[in-house]
Amino acid sequence: MEGMQTAGEGPRILDPAPIAIALTSGPDHVLIYVNPEARRLFGDRPRGLPIRTAFADFGPAAIFTVMDHVYATKSAERISAAPLMYTPPSGTTPTRRYFTYSCSPASLPGREPGLMVAGLDVTEQITAAQRVNQLAEEHHRALRRYQSLVLATAQAVWVSDADGSLVEPSEQWAELTGQSVKQAGDEGGRNGEGWAEAIHPDDRQGFWETWLRALSQPPEVVEHTYRLRLASGAYRHYRDRAVPIREDGTVVEWVGTSTDIEREWQQQRRDDLLSRAAATADHTRLEDMLTALTKVIVPELTDGCGIYLLPEAADRSPHAPPTAKYATAITREGLPNLPDMWMVEPAAGDVLERVVREHRTVHHTFPPGQPPDSLTPPELAPWLRDSCANSVLLLPVVVDGVVAAVAGAVNCAGREPITAADVRLLADLLEHARGPLNNALNLRRTQRVALELQRGLLTDPPEVPGALIASRYRPSPSSDEVGGDWYDAFVLPDGALALTIGDVVGHDLTAANAMGQLRSMLRAIAYQGGESPAKVLTGLDSAATGLGVTTLATVVHARLSRDPDGWRVTWSNAGHLPPLLLHPDGTHEQLMGRSSEPVLCVAPGLERTDHVARVPTGSTLLLYTDGLVETPQGHLDHNISRLARQAARATHLSVEDLCDHLLTWAPDNHDDVALLAFHATG
Repeated sequence: MEGMQTAGEGPRILDPAPIAIALTSGPDHVLIYVNPEARRLFGDRPRGLPIRTAFADFGPAAIFTVMDHVYATKSAERISAAPLMYTPPSGTTPTRRYFTYSCSPASLPGREPGLMVAGLDVTEQITAAQRVNQLAEEHHRALRRYQSLVLATAQAVWVSDADGSLVEPSEQWAELTGQSVKQAGDEGGRNGEGWAEAIHPDDRQGFWETWLRALSQPPEVVEHTYRLRLASGAYRHYRDRAVPIREDGTVVEWVGTSTDIEREWQQQRRDDLLSRAAATADHTRLEDMLTALTKVIVPELTDGCGIYLLPEAADRSPHAPPTAKYATAITREGLPNLPDMWMVEPAAGDVLERVVREHRTVHHTFPPGQPPDSLTPPELAPWLRDSCANSVLLLPVVVDGVVAAVAGAVNCAGREPITAADVRLLADLLEHARGPLNNALNLRRTQRVALELQRGLLTDPPEVPGALIASRYRPSPSSDEVGGDWYDAFVLPDGALALTIGDVVGHDLTAANAMGQLRSMLRAIAYQGGESPAKVLTGLDSAATGLGVTTLATVVHARLSRDPDGWRVTWSNAGHLPPLLLHPDGTHEQLMGRSSEPVLCVAPGLERTDHVARVPTGSTLLLYTDGLVETPQGHLDHNISRLARQAARATHLSVEDLCDHLLTWAPDNHDDVALLAFHATG
């Protein structure tokens, strides 16, 4: 540029140029000129400073390195589409732009040799090209992802026409199922749908319902899970997913995948079964808890399951073979019930003994209907043959280090034999139920002790001249209930006979404990001064309140003494059911007394009332608790009348047989029953 005319700090000839131009001088590239286009793009930069200082916001831009090289070599260079981050004059944040630069040596009058840098903003062209390339790359990546996903997650890819018939053979399907192309297409009773013959027979209906619904009303995606028969003959769970391919809004074909989800299905089933097993903790009654547990197992895991309890460890003989008592059993729909085996003795071999003594799991698979003779109790063998059983499993249920129960499971023909995975899952279910089972067993153990103590308090009635006395106590059928019913019969110091029947409110250990206390106190009070039953009950009321026994209770206390024509009864009633007097001619009466008085422990100090009646020779006095007459629907007074009529019709029976007859007649109301019968013989 030797001899170039200048105006101010730069040559005017460069001012109208449509590209950005800058002139520098010396090795530090001191800025001496920028044209208007450069000022528009980069702002008005200070002259007289090195270019790296004047354009400090450019950072380590590539153009600076190029300028150093051109200055040193005196050779022009060009940079195409170089990125530059800077803040434009009209902006507040850095932005990325692309420039094509040319840099060449320049000689300036009166200055050191320098450089001329020209730059053209090509951002729009570059970004447009980048976008095209990006879209192409995104499309390519999406295609690669889809291909990889299909190949990685699906075992078979298939194509069907709009009606669902297979139109393209699938080599993967043939490898999976062993079906030939012809079998997968034209065979199987449907044109182009023979592949469905590989679906488990129990799953086909649900599969076709889902598929036909999708064909008639195509969704965006349709999926269904089923069991697929593999070439080996085994079944595994598969999930089909299919999407409709549309042209102009009309479905022209379907593309689908078949994916093995056996592991996922097994895990989901395991989680569900374990959750349901843990929920059995909601049952406090042992039998209910075990029944709920078998319903978790059947039919999801096995075709049949029974649980058999072993005696408490303290009750077992260390030498005798173990026995197990029936607790609950269930079979899937379509199979006969398991046989009633209330006590399971060891089989011909030592299978049960191995399970109990060695804490071993016994698992056998055999041809359908052909169980080994030594495997099961004789009572179960016919069922296994008739039901075409193919496998049996016996598992110990260990609580506190001791086998508390044995769980037995069975599968039958039409279902795969019990597998090792099934054994592990069943063991996990029992392990999850161990806590609730332990609680239920402990509760049952406590209730059994309480019941034994209760029975110990209910002593046999005495032998009294001129009378026959019989007593009965039947505990609640619900093993989780300990009743508060009691009876008592004893001879007083003056020779009179005391009879008592009572019922403490509640069916738990508190009620049983209160019953024992009230019975003992009443005995002592009556023995010390029992001429008046009313005074005995008044004293019992005061003593119970004073000693902190506040549980409500109903009581009839009676004193019987001889008279010339039989017996004389004096009684007092604290809110209890009326005694019944049965005459030999079949008539009967309720001994109601003159007034109704409240139960014990609500009105201490109340002066209670004595009532008197004759018990002629041949008559029977009957004392009972509400378990003998109470029903959920019936009215109590009506049921007492029914009891009286029933008892009156049975007066020809001995007093012992009468009690047994009435217990047999009594409703099954899950309540305990106490019964005391006095028959006057002379």
